[in-house]
Amino acid sequence: MPQEKENITDVVLNYLRNFAGAIGLVGGISFISGYLISNFYIGKFGTAAFNLVQARYFTTGGLFLVLITISLLGPVVSLVVIGSSANDGSRSYILKNILLVLAGFGLSLVTIIESGHILVGLNANTNFLLAADARRSLIWLGLTVTNIAIFTPVALYYISKWVWVKLMKKKVEEIPAWSSLFFGGFTIFIFILGVWLFSEFVYPYIPSSFGGNAPAKVQLVLSDYLSEVQDYPVANQNGLSEVVTLIDQTSSATLIIVPETNIVVEIPNSEIKSIIH
Repeated sequence: MPQEKENITDVVLNYLRNFAGAIGLVGGISFISGYLISNFYIGKFGTAAFNLVQARYFTTGGLFLVLITISLLGPVVSLVVIGSSANDGSRSYILKNILLVLAGFGLSLVTIIESGHILVGLNANTNFLLAADARRSLIWLGLTVTNIAIFTPVALYYISKWVWVKLMKKKVEEIPAWSSLFFGGFTIFIFILGVWLFSEFVYPYIPSSFGGNAPAKVQLVLSDYLSEVQDYPVANQNGLSEVVTLIDQTSSATLIIVPETNIVVEIPNSEIKSIIH
């Protein structure tokens, strides 16, 4: 009996260690993804966020992972089922596989469409720069392009494995070792490409409260010092700025665009009393 209790304890501890390791891995990937997405985006405006202590990186990266995972779940499952099924060469086998692929991509399409509706519906009262219909369409386009990029190495892996085993009649154990290095490097490259695509076509159209950074029209209440600076790029009246486009906001600074001149201005948060949305 004591031996059985020890075995059960070891199994539970092993599961807990694996679970903690998985959580840590997902958290790390979320943080790195969020950091890259944020910097890819604001890098277009000639600035960068070097502050690593920002909780929003986890939110942004988590949003990216969740959207990509649920969007690609159908196609990946269909490939796994096709790869594990026996090929008898019959018409029913081919038809079944075609239906599986269509069902997988159909589920992906439905997920992308619903994601666009949900994400655009958040914070609907905010004075966003783009209208809801435009942001929804751009999210659909961005998620489609990003999913195609991320799905490419997965599809190539299963297609290569199918060709090796089914057509060339060789065992999985005989696959060259260099192929793992190739697919590993290619997957990392495609993942970074997918992160960039997400930062370019999805991230700018999602509300900031949900991990995105959709630009909004705001007015700034400037400090007494900035309100009296001559020829400051941001015009103001008694400290209340003109309507500007809010691009990004960190713990130390706020990044805006002055619409009339398209000048990008980074203002320290210490010089901003409040932001009127």
